Amino acid sequence: MDSRFKVSDLIYETHVHVPKEVIRKIEQYHLPVLNELQTPITSVVGYRSYQYEIMKGRPGTSQHTFTTKGAVDLVADDLYALWKELKETPYTRICFYGNFFHCDYKSPIRHYYVNKDHWVNIDINQMEKTVYEYARPAALDVLYTIA
Repeated sequence: MDSRFKVSDLIYETHVHVPKEVIRKIEQYHLPVLNELQTPITSVVGYRSYQYEIMKGRPGTSQHTFTTKGAVDLVADDLYALWKELKETPYTRICFYGNFFHCDYKSPIRHYYVNKDHWVNIDINQMEKTVYEYARPAALDVLYTIA
């Protein structure tokens, strides 16, 4: 397995102690998936401590705290290419925020969401269209800049 990503890449706070259980979950549930992706990832956010979540005014129940299998947020220049790969991964919840994807294992079955001030459950065809329509203008901007 190509190791583009390592555990430390998924730790948002560099100054906190990361429990061994969190490291194990990153190694088991996230690194194998991320290291199979071909789309260049420009940013990854994985583990955030409970204390960090509380400090940010959140309830502390985020999947990013890794109380279960954990979560990652992924950014790429080509979000549509990333989407095409993510829909083939074992992640059971994929939420598109417009400029990044949140991926986790919270649901026992696959669900797709878009974030519109809250998560809206959509089917795979709606997700495909939403990501494509969002990614398309950015690609056209690049073409117009080159022309």
